[in-house]
Amino acid sequence: MKILLVGINAKYIHSNLAIRYLQRYLENSTAYHAEIAEYTINHRIDTIMREIYEQAPALIGFSCYIWNFEYVKELTVELKKLLPDAVFVWGGPEVSYQSEQYIGNDADYIICGEGEQTFAELVHRLESGQVPEKRVLYGEPVEMDTIPFVYDDLADLKNRIIYYESSRGCPFQCQYCLSSIEKRVHFHSMERTLSDLDFFLAHRVMQVKFVDRTFNCDKKRTKELWRYLLAHDNGVTNFHFEIAGELIDEECLTLLSQARKGFFQLEIGVQSVNPLTLREIRRETDMEQLFAVVRRIKEMGNIHIHLDLIAGLPYEDIESFAHSFNTVYALGPHQLQLGFLKVLKGSGICQKQAEYGIVHTDKPPYEVLYTNWLSYDDVLRLKLVEDMVERYYNSNRYKLSCNYLCSLFDSPFAFFDALGHYYKENKFHLEAVSEIDSYTVLYEFLNTLGRGDLEKFKWLAKYDLYSHKKAKKWPEWMNNDLVLQYKQQIRHFYEREENRICFFPQYPETDPRQLSNLLHLEIFPFDPVSGESQRTACLFCYRNCDILGNAETVIIPIDILTDY
Repeated sequence: MKILLVGINAKYIHSNLAIRYLQRYLENSTAYHAEIAEYTINHRIDTIMREIYEQAPALIGFSCYIWNFEYVKELTVELKKLLPDAVFVWGGPEVSYQSEQYIGNDADYIICGEGEQTFAELVHRLESGQVPEKRVLYGEPVEMDTIPFVYDDLADLKNRIIYYESSRGCPFQCQYCLSSIEKRVHFHSMERTLSDLDFFLAHRVMQVKFVDRTFNCDKKRTKELWRYLLAHDNGVTNFHFEIAGELIDEECLTLLSQARKGFFQLEIGVQSVNPLTLREIRRETDMEQLFAVVRRIKEMGNIHIHLDLIAGLPYEDIESFAHSFNTVYALGPHQLQLGFLKVLKGSGICQKQAEYGIVHTDKPPYEVLYTNWLSYDDVLRLKLVEDMVERYYNSNRYKLSCNYLCSLFDSPFAFFDALGHYYKENKFHLEAVSEIDSYTVLYEFLNTLGRGDLEKFKWLAKYDLYSHKKAKKWPEWMNNDLVLQYKQQIRHFYEREENRICFFPQYPETDPRQLSNLLHLEIFPFDPVSGESQRTACLFCYRNCDILGNAETVIIPIDILTDY
């Protein structure tokens, strides 16, 4: 029997861990072999249909999630016409609850829960003619070390994120999350986990993203793994962890402070700071401890911090959400994700949605439309805020520009809210606005406010532009330039060896005539970072970047240039 396991990912850079688990577990525990095929939701349905049809599988397994489920359903319906004798098996979180409704016209079998052993047993029974009477099968937790390592061959994963799982389950009971239903957390043995990490480090993969629901739920284990990674850092690989910030103690902070810049990325779900909301969703935590941890890690400057908020939770109206947003924004995360509640089948919130007045889309991703506390108009308003945050904050290309604009409003939320309204009024939200044009939108937005200093903004925007690249073009209004007054002095500055040693030692052998192509020296009428009023020279060094990709900026005393 030819078996094909199909993963349909949200993006090309993603990879499907589930189908690899099923493939390797099947091959290690039985005599059967399975092929895998991966696509994205951006592929045409008929393209995938053709490819699957031409392989003529007898059993087709689909891994089902909220981002691909409508796609999987359509694909299954059409493939059943072309391969009427094939058996269709679905698994994954999207079909693990209310599963019976999909049996018959859609799937032939559905596997709920952990599927490795159950799928292998199903294949064996079908192959031996023992057709199971039950069409919905429930997988029990398996010992994690019995699941084989799936990444022996990395050839098909070039330029993709490697997903790795060292534990399953979650000890917390967050009511919007399916992990709250699981009653047990189980782990790979430490020996197995370290062996797997050795493989990634030896092969110098770019990024390993742990999919553990709360990586640091076991503090002792977390510290042991971080110590090992710090001791075996290959200088290339990056590790991403989803953690509970309030569980980070002083020993953890000491370990994190020792990490190479960019070695670790931490994602922390805050979701809300409203006490009523946190109590209702069973996420009560020590917020002050969490915030203190974020501040400490941010001060280290070596770790990328991603913080999450969810709009549409119980007891969170627009004013409450704005407060949550402003509180988290003040922490200065490198990325702030403004997400919207997904009412997942089987979750606690799903069971109480009528009580909360939650109305959501009928089709995946079951996103909130409105609640007892948040109207649809509020949701649309927050959608615009989300877009502005993604474009102007998370891109990390407009830092000083946005900081200045924020200072003209009562709060960061008020700024992004007003900017979103301006985008909508001018229909920019319907267009693909380029990076350069995004600066122009900010400039014109400021011009409509009737307050603020346009000339100062020009210089701040210019600093932002040069912070992440040596700009070849800029908006017409960014015509402010003091460099021409210092053209000769800048040339002499690059030629002097003592300046190289003092200000740009990372270019030891570079011909001085080439330095102006690799560095950029800009003269500002004030210090754009500190705000001090004296004329300031900023040297942008693009070979040395921070964890956000911004150039190292060296302040050059203006006297050095005027001495030539």
